[in-house]
Amino acid sequence: MQWVTRVKYLGCTMICRSSEIDVSSLVGKFYGSFNNILRVVGTGKNEMVSLQLNKSYCLPHLVYCCEAWHIRTSQLRAATVAWNNSFRKIFNACWFESTKPLMFYCYCLPLSYIVHQRRFIYWKKRICSDNVVLQILARRCFNDVRALCNIYQISVDTLMKRSVHYVKDLFVHHFISSFDL
Repeated sequence: MQWVTRVKYLGCTMICRSSEIDVSSLVGKFYGSFNNILRVVGTGKNEMVSLQLNKSYCLPHLVYCCEAWHIRTSQLRAATVAWNNSFRKIFNACWFESTKPLMFYCYCLPLSYIVHQRRFIYWKKRICSDNVVLQILARRCFNDVRALCNIYQISVDTLMKRSVHYVKDLFVHHFISSFDL
């Protein structure tokens, strides 16, 4: 048997001995699909079409299995840089300019918000599930849910009692309120 430092399972590359996810393959898939879109649509043309294709075709590559990610800040930053670079390329922005205003006016969320939003919705569905086993497993990881609730000043009761659409709107409103006009 050969010793390896990385294991690929269900499309995610896990780093041995740390149970962390290596996002470099996900970032590579994101850039590959994004470059395909730009090749077909063209650079600087039809920005909103390119953005919508980016969100629907490329973003799933970047956030695949993010509900279960256990990654370092540096790896999340690498994924965030890829997401931000796609906005810069679509809208012909300079590399040193912030993409926050672009995301604000396009009604898009930064990647950290997207990852946390998907985690919230995942845990909400598991805790509110009819399956008792899923409920028990979700309650065992309830500290992660509480930590996310503290970041966004959302009560756990609000998370459990409200609809998924309401939870998504909470993240959008939190991003909008953090943005200084």
